Amino acid sequence: MQFKPLLNYFNNIIIYKETHINLYNKKPIFKAESSPSFHGDGIDYYVYQLKKEDFDFILSDNINNYKWNRLPINKEIYSIIDKQLTHDIELANSLKNSSYSPIPNVKNGYYLFVNKNSNEKDYYFNFKLYILDVENFLLYLIKYDS
Repeated sequence: MQFKPLLNYFNNIIIYKETHINLYNKKPIFKAESSPSFHGDGIDYYVYQLKKEDFDFILSDNINNYKWNRLPINKEIYSIIDKQLTHDIELANSLKNSSYSPIPNVKNGYYLFVNKNSNEKDYYFNFKLYILDVENFLLYLIKYDS
C-alpha cells in the first residue's frame, strides 16, 4: 500500500485549515526538499502556480479572516527563516541552482507565519511560511520541521 497519496491528502487538509487555500490536485511547479534526518526532520520549499480565480478567492476570504500580513516579512521572522534555509547546505545549493531564492523577493503580496510552538518566543521549530505573490499568482510554502 502506498502512503504518499494519503500523506499528501492530510498535508493538504492541514494547509487548508491554516490558510483556507485548497491545493488538492495541484502539483508544485518547483520543489526543493532537504534530505530527511531523524524522524523526517528537514526543510521543504514549494512553489505553486495558482489561477487568478484562486487568488481572487484567497484575497477576498483569507486576508480578512486569517492572520495574513502585508509584505515585507517581519524582520525577526525573516532572520529565523534565513538562518534555517542557509544552514541546510543541500537545500541552499538546490535553490542556488534554480531561479528561486531562499526567501522570495516578492514586492506585492502577503505572508502568513505559522509557528507550531507558539509558546516558545525565542526558539522556533516546526514552522511554516506561506507567501502569496499577487502579481504572479504564486504561492510559496516553506516548511521547517525539527
